[in-house]
Amino acid sequence: MDFDFFGDLSNAADLDKSDADAATPHTVLLMRCIRNFLRQAREYPSLIPLAIDEIADADEQMLGTAGAEELQTAASFAQQLRDRHKKGAGSGRLRRKRDEKIKPSPEDLLELLTLIEAFLDQAPQISGVIGSIAANMKHMEALFGLGMDECQVVLLSMACGISNQVDTFLDRAMGRAKSLEAVVAACLGLSAVRAREIVSPTGKIAVSGVARITRGHRWFAKAVDVHTAFQVLTGYHNTVDDLSVALVGSPLVSDLSISDFPHIAKDAEAISRLLTTAKRDGVKGINVLLHGKVGLGKTSIAKAMMASHSLYAIGEADEDGNEVDRDKRMHLLIVAQHVLKGQTDSILLVDEAEDVLVPFRRGKIFVNRLLETNEVPTVYIVNDIDDLSDAVKRRMSMVMEIHSPPASVRQTIVRRIFQDQGLAAEDGDVARVAAIGNVAPGVLSKAAQATALSGGNIDSLIEGAKAITRTLASYQNEPTSAPAHFDSRFISADQDVTRLIDRLVASQRRDFSLLMLGPPGTGKSATARELARRLDMPVLQVGSAQVLRPFVGETEQMLASLFERAKKEQSFLIFDEVDSLAFNRENATRAFEVSTTNTFLELLQDHPLPIACCTNAAASHDRIDPALLRRFVFKLSLTYLKPAAARGLFEHMFALQPPGALTRLTMLTPGDFSVVLRKAPILGCERDADALCKMLAAECEIKGERTQSVGFSFSEPDHVKLVA
Repeated sequence: MDFDFFGDLSNAADLDKSDADAATPHTVLLMRCIRNFLRQAREYPSLIPLAIDEIADADEQMLGTAGAEELQTAASFAQQLRDRHKKGAGSGRLRRKRDEKIKPSPEDLLELLTLIEAFLDQAPQISGVIGSIAANMKHMEALFGLGMDECQVVLLSMACGISNQVDTFLDRAMGRAKSLEAVVAACLGLSAVRAREIVSPTGKIAVSGVARITRGHRWFAKAVDVHTAFQVLTGYHNTVDDLSVALVGSPLVSDLSISDFPHIAKDAEAISRLLTTAKRDGVKGINVLLHGKVGLGKTSIAKAMMASHSLYAIGEADEDGNEVDRDKRMHLLIVAQHVLKGQTDSILLVDEAEDVLVPFRRGKIFVNRLLETNEVPTVYIVNDIDDLSDAVKRRMSMVMEIHSPPASVRQTIVRRIFQDQGLAAEDGDVARVAAIGNVAPGVLSKAAQATALSGGNIDSLIEGAKAITRTLASYQNEPTSAPAHFDSRFISADQDVTRLIDRLVASQRRDFSLLMLGPPGTGKSATARELARRLDMPVLQVGSAQVLRPFVGETEQMLASLFERAKKEQSFLIFDEVDSLAFNRENATRAFEVSTTNTFLELLQDHPLPIACCTNAAASHDRIDPALLRRFVFKLSLTYLKPAAARGLFEHMFALQPPGALTRLTMLTPGDFSVVLRKAPILGCERDADALCKMLAAECEIKGERTQSVGFSFSEPDHVKLVA
């Protein structure tokens, strides 16, 4: 590339010199433009008065520098030409009016051109900040495919931001020439056709993202608006690679691998293969979309997936560390595509990509073309895929939803969070935190940080994580395990619950459903959660009150969204009080009861994952639709504890020998034991077997059991007395 316009830059000793203290670079730059004005005087006569005026005032800028004598001679001649045409122009006339009267002869212009060329032969090289920009232009061809002409236009625009002298001169030229292409042609000595090509919206400058071209603007620096990312050109960069790093940064580094996320390993490997093959074969328009709830570690997963590639983050912060606006992010994405297209392993990452993918200032067609023509494969991350149009989704090569990890993976994540926050990683504490449910890793990390800073304990961490989670969504996944003292051996049912759980786990099947019937507290939900824990599945547990809605169609939509969410998150779905969602249609009195039941049955029929529905009603209860019973693979009827189970559960939970009176309580449930376990420490009788038995008897009486017949009295409101 011939950089004659910029002068000889082979010796860059003065490139670090400040332009604030040296007017020479500006003057040399302008004299090169003026030389071309004079050479094309016939094509652009309106610019000649401007050129003469600039030369006449230029000698004061060159005192004591090389070429000063030649420039002074040229300035003197220009002053003579200007004075020669001042007759009749009063002293109060503006310079613009005087300039318009300057009409030098061809001989005068030739003489002036000769003097300017003599000055340029002696003038020093362009130095300082403008010199740095000029020197960096050597790298722009390699990165953006710009030719010398395009580089010169970029230099002139950037010089406007450095020198008021250059800015004023080019703005006045715009006012006289009336078009951007005319000024470009005149300044660079180009044909009108070539200049029009350079400043076209489809020209290299605009397409590369180096600058936005706005023809018709009255100010040159706005007509050729160089993107702010290219302010890095004001500092000298020794190599193309140096400039590349300055523009797009260094590749991201991940301390994780895809093996840390086994729940998405299959999809991640497919995406990695896609990107590797696309880069190798030079396939355009390869885009991957990752989406999922806030805090699930989507960015960490993306970095881990791309560990074997050079992954570059686009537009996360500007040079001052501030958030980058949407328009600038779009520009940076286009710039990065050009900078990195020659690298064999580069991948781009656009986090929080909603502002880029949703058309705004740039229209829908622009966004679609960007997705169709990108040469560097790009990974986009969004929180809510519904924010994107179908046109954008359709142009994605692969789409992957990030779900909350299963319990085994969560324990690994929790242990790492503990280490990052300097918390003691006791196995029991890790298990407790991992068991609080489908809480996002990002939420756990913030809760752990707050715990570490406040000096809290694991209980405060758990409560903090739950509090944050409640603010993020209407429905939150419940703990994946049953209560701490749950033991399926002590569940009284019409079949062996422990054996059923073992068989379901061993089968490795997921396409089954359970209907859990029985009185409150008999362990229906706890049994389902224990099964989910054994299957290593997160739990999505909801009650009918969370689903039923007052307006027509809303309940059906809520049901559909819950089933869909369970499929996306691979969750074990548990419905409490299912009889409120599957009304007996023969006895229905309102239209919504029939509609809700129909929707629920259809969704249940097609659901590919485990689901458990719990109800306090008996199988023959007239509120339950008979069709519901046929939909379930397994039906489990739970009842009150048998005497042997009650004694075993007493020993298991209280570590005490049960009193004989315990066997007389016929309506005991595991739920009663859980209540008494929480109550006893408050009353200070957790080691008193008789007192514990009395409290269990009180729970039975509330349910209607006549405990007097077995020797109990409840005459005092706060105590239970055993009578002889």
